[in-house]
Amino acid sequence: FLLGVCLGALAGEYDLGLLGESTRQWVAIQPELILYLFLPSLIYADGLATNTHYFRRQFWSTALLAGPGVAAGAFLTALVVKFVLPVTDDWFLALIFGSIVSATDPVAIVALLKDVGADEKLGTIISGESLLNDGTSVVMFKLFLDLATGSAVTAWGVISFLLLEVGVGPLLGAAFAIAILVWLSRTRDVIIEVVVLICVAYVTFFTADGICHSSGVLAVVTGSLIMADLGKLSVTGEAAQAAKYVWEVIEYLANSLVFVLAGSIIGFELAIVDELEFLTPADLGWAVFLYVVVTAVRAVIIGVLYPILSRVGYELSWKDAVVMWWG
Repeated sequence: FLLGVCLGALAGEYDLGLLGESTRQWVAIQPELILYLFLPSLIYADGLATNTHYFRRQFWSTALLAGPGVAAGAFLTALVVKFVLPVTDDWFLALIFGSIVSATDPVAIVALLKDVGADEKLGTIISGESLLNDGTSVVMFKLFLDLATGSAVTAWGVISFLLLEVGVGPLLGAAFAIAILVWLSRTRDVIIEVVVLICVAYVTFFTADGICHSSGVLAVVTGSLIMADLGKLSVTGEAAQAAKYVWEVIEYLANSLVFVLAGSIIGFELAIVDELEFLTPADLGWAVFLYVVVTAVRAVIIGVLYPILSRVGYELSWKDAVVMWWG
């Protein structure tokens, strides 16, 4: 991230020749390209690394956190954005923001849990929630964006939209996963197996999101979990090991590039503006306040759902709940 900030600031302030021109094109990348380039690989890598035995046992806990938990978090955050922050009075814009920040991204905490040898069950519920709430967040974002832009929306339109997103996406993901499993069972070429596993992530996402206009995220989540569960029956041991390392590299590169891009955009914007009229001390104060609010909302959601979480699956302890809140 800091490398990206420095690169963006230098490109905005000085003539760096070809490097500067490349950086300016980099920071002007289309949002859709970011979505299609990075999201499928990040989600698929997480899904393939999931312990499906633990995931099944913890499914209702993760679904509770990723569904009603994210929805409630988005609503509570939207309340603060609308009535406290001097940003917007529009409910739908506030809900769009709430849907963005309510989804968890526990990459660091999951890696830390692995490093310290923590119980894999806790890591599974945290990463499983992250997998599912990505889909919830994107669906909510699309819905509120349509409402905010004034699109004609009816009750049946909302219902059909949710059915298309939540129903068709996972079905497409399952169909692609089953087709790939059959294909892989008929080959023993390691390179082909690894390449097919990489391609299916993008083909699934493009088909679901770009062609069928359903949830590409939920399609990829479903497909990756099926592959994680049944792939060992079709993928050779050598290919499975090779694919594991390849996906780790892809995930690392994708995460790194996302942070470099974010830093580059921030650094470039700061460099090209003479006076930081868009970033005042008050804005920084509100940003810190918002961070506290989002963290507090997460604590409320975990606290409200804890009586259920402590009784289903592997029965979450209060210490695990604290880790999930902070992580």
